[in-house]
Amino acid sequence: MEYKDTLFTTNFPKKFATWYTHLNETSYWQFIFFDYLRSMNQNITISVFCSAAEGLPTLYCSEASRLGEWIGQQGWQLVYGGASLGLMEHVAEGAKREGATITGVVPSKLKERGIISKLIDQVIPVDSLSKRKAVMLERSDLSVALPGGLGTLDEIFHVLGEASIGYHNKPVILYNSNGCYNVLLQLFDDLRQQGLLRHSLAGRLIVVNDFNTLTTAIKSVVANKAQGELF
Repeated sequence: MEYKDTLFTTNFPKKFATWYTHLNETSYWQFIFFDYLRSMNQNITISVFCSAAEGLPTLYCSEASRLGEWIGQQGWQLVYGGASLGLMEHVAEGAKREGATITGVVPSKLKERGIISKLIDQVIPVDSLSKRKAVMLERSDLSVALPGGLGTLDEIFHVLGEASIGYHNKPVILYNSNGCYNVLLQLFDDLRQQGLLRHSLAGRLIVVNDFNTLTTAIKSVVANKAQGELF
């Protein structure tokens, strides 16, 4: 059976296993069922926020590339900021190697400077960073924040801020590689203790500290999304 193991390798809810046992292995409907699951899995789009700075630590560069590769291996799509520099280019290179479709949401200032990646399959031009954030959020199922500076922090806060007042329920997975976001996490704790951070970040900000935990967290969010759509 071509799709026999698909259910158990794409992280869909275990409730599907019950349905599977009631389907004859040669059933036409079983082929339809698994085609549907596979197509839904391929429609997942991951938004990646990260630095466009050059000369960053080798660890950050290799992990960005590894994340892009992993997204492609899942049959998913990448949406990101479109620059040809820094971690942005590394994540795009990794995704391209594994056949992922890449969408770059490119502000006009990047075009003026001639630093748009040549790896992008679809370029969406925007005239401001605010519009870039909105488009990336709209087009993605969840966001992953790799190490980054002001632009990345802006994107993280944009997603969290909109979630806090109910515009969406898409989480940000914060990859705290080598403790790069320790100070930010301490800031959140300080704000919470002062009563300034009124909304819980639980479920909205998922903090991970190593690559394996990162991919596990992404798979968990995708599985929860599938379950929410189908039940």
